[in-house]
Amino acid sequence: MRFLAALSASIVFFAIAAASAFGSYPAFWRHQASCIRYKESRGQLRIVNPKPAPDGEHAKGLYQFLPSTWRAHLPPRAHWPKDPTKATFAQQTFVAWRTWVYDHRSWREWNYECG
Repeated sequence: MRFLAALSASIVFFAIAAASAFGSYPAFWRHQASCIRYKESRGQLRIVNPKPAPDGEHAKGLYQFLPSTWRAHLPPRAHWPKDPTKATFAQQTFVAWRTWVYDHRSWREWNYECG
């Protein structure tokens, strides 16, 4: 059973990585995500905001995820890092996609206009 779970998680990981590497996100979304990445982190994968949010969490990674938001939007059963600064570009972008979809296809979590 554990082997099948690990195999399933690996397949999910490689499918997501391959999909994002080949640009299967819509072009408008990729453009908006690029804008968010620039405004949030200037494209720095491992950056941590030294100023905490009101709840005491520090925003991290390309999209400056709060750890609670990051954990809430991780793919189920994927053995991905619990800290966005330890995640790859593809993983961070996929979690941004999941967050965007969950937020009714909006960037409200980021509070920027990147149309």
